[in-house]
Amino acid sequence: MTPEVTKIGNKLFDKVELASQRIELALLDTIESDVLANGKSKDAARQLIRDAFSNISKAFEQYTSVKNRQENIKKNSDKFKTSIKELGIEVTDQFQKNILADLYIDKEIDSSIKGLQSAITGLKTTGEV
Repeated sequence: MTPEVTKIGNKLFDKVELASQRIELALLDTIESDVLANGKSKDAARQLIRDAFSNISKAFEQYTSVKNRQENIKKNSDKFKTSIKELGIEVTDQFQKNILADLYIDKEIDSSIKGLQSAITGLKTTGEV
């Protein structure tokens, strides 16, 4: 190679080397920025998961209490219905009519509790609670 070609080749090599170093630094900056953003996002998500777990657990406890009281309502309603029937009493009070129609029995309580249990299990699989 002639000295001029070598000189041009060296300059091109220096420019290519400098350009590749800039690309590597830019990639490192991008990676670092993404890693830091992921850390912040995960920290926020962890707290949201813990809060959700706490709230859903409280809802589960409340629904469990509702179910327990509902079982008492059902048992006492059945007794009431039997007594009314045996005594031949005509019910005129709206509250009593609602009891006879089982309007105070939440037929969806079991599926609601099951849904809450499912949510709790799902949150536990995150490893954050």
